[in-house]
Amino acid sequence: MTYHTLEGKPTAELLAITLQSTNGIITLGAYGRSKVSRFFHQSDADTILRTANIPIFITHP
Repeated sequence: MTYHTLEGKPTAELLAITLQSTNGIITLGAYGRSKVSRFFHQSDADTILRTANIPIFITHP
């Protein structure tokens, strides 16, 4: 198992790692957001879901 410490903007760094990965799995935590919040800020998870070529597991608290 490998762990990476990323530096920079979290969304950009996670997306870059996702695009470079050919094996593994991404685990994301999910929580509810208001319609107003979704209107002004797209979910980082949505971006990763649309571009990832590896499995994604979304957990709910």
